[in-house]
Amino acid sequence: MNSEHCQLKQAVASHVELVNLVREAVPALRTVDDDPAAQKLLGMFGNDLDMEKIQATVEPINTLMAKINAGEQIPPVSANDIRQIWGATHQMNADRPPRPDVAIGLSVFAAYGVSCAAEPALFMSAHSRHMLLSDLIDRGLLAEWVQNGEPDERVFEVAATVDCTLEDLGRVTVKVIGQSDPEFAAHASEALRAEGKDLEHPEIDRRFLELLHR
Repeated sequence: MNSEHCQLKQAVASHVELVNLVREAVPALRTVDDDPAAQKLLGMFGNDLDMEKIQATVEPINTLMAKINAGEQIPPVSANDIRQIWGATHQMNADRPPRPDVAIGLSVFAAYGVSCAAEPALFMSAHSRHMLLSDLIDRGLLAEWVQNGEPDERVFEVAATVDCTLEDLGRVTVKVIGQSDPEFAAHASEALRAEGKDLEHPEIDRRFLELLHR
């Protein structure tokens, strides 16, 4: 098996790949046999798959996505989960320039010390919250709580527990997908604005800052 194929296999359970697959999924729990996301994985890798392992990965995530798509909160995680993903992501970017069209698998995050990578659904919740945090920092909203590029501990605590839903993820998900699919991102942004969403001042900003100031 060549190195490129190994990298693709590692990417199966990654959050970025799942974001792309979720666009094709429906908000319901499915089995691997009739899950469009699982079928896409089969098309990518043919018979060179551990189906039990794939099912163990896909079904908990489908369960989570069904709840989130129904309007439930993204489950809270620990501040340590967010902190580990933050540190791992920065170390990965230092070790190798990020490529928006290449997903990073759970095994890679695990190798960088992210303990929640052992539980795909927990990792997806933590990674989603990390995405929100990174976007807030990128936009300068948390400058007061970031010292020498490192967020204060309180920032990680709020990121891990602040109430947030799929709607709050809309802006940042479009931003992430836009790195590899600008056309889709442009259409998605137009759709969100048509629904009355303020992409420049999302509601999550207010909730996050209110918790920080408590």
